[in-house]
Amino acid sequence: MIVTSVTARKRRTMETRTKTFEYAHLAPHLFTGYIKEADYVIATPTKALFDAVYLAAKGARSVPVDELDLTAIDKKAFAGYCGAVRAPQLAEYLKAHPII
Repeated sequence: MIVTSVTARKRRTMETRTKTFEYAHLAPHLFTGYIKEADYVIATPTKALFDAVYLAAKGARSVPVDELDLTAIDKKAFAGYCGAVRAPQLAEYLKAHPII
């Protein structure tokens, strides 16, 4: 099992006997759309989808689009996250892999 988190720090991978924890780098200006729960911060479903798609567009991950449950996704917020990024590879990825 792989658990992916995003960070403004350097990429890092830690392995245990049962899980792999990956920390993927995101630019600090992309750290929006999170809520605080107890002692940690967690992405909303829409922000989690954006982060996954953004990382896939950079070639760092893959997104099994046909396996996603998009019922909790705020399409307007998703479009806003995408519009806030000036990354040609994201636009190309979304053309090739329509999400919503």
